Amino acid sequence: MKLLKSMKVSKKRTSTYAETSHSLDLSAKVLSNKELLSQISGARGGGAYPPKSTRF
Repeated sequence: MKLLKSMKVSKKRTSTYAETSHSLDLSAKVLSNKELLSQISGARGGGAYPPKSTRF
């Protein structure tokens, strides 16, 4: 019974770490997309600065 409980705890920890790394990956993708968009808008003459609102 103790083995079963320890397996459940380890599964929960693993899933928590997986969710955290997934959210970090998404954050990195969003940041890189924002950088690309700011470069494109600068190249089009829309200004060298990114938009003022940086909220999602």
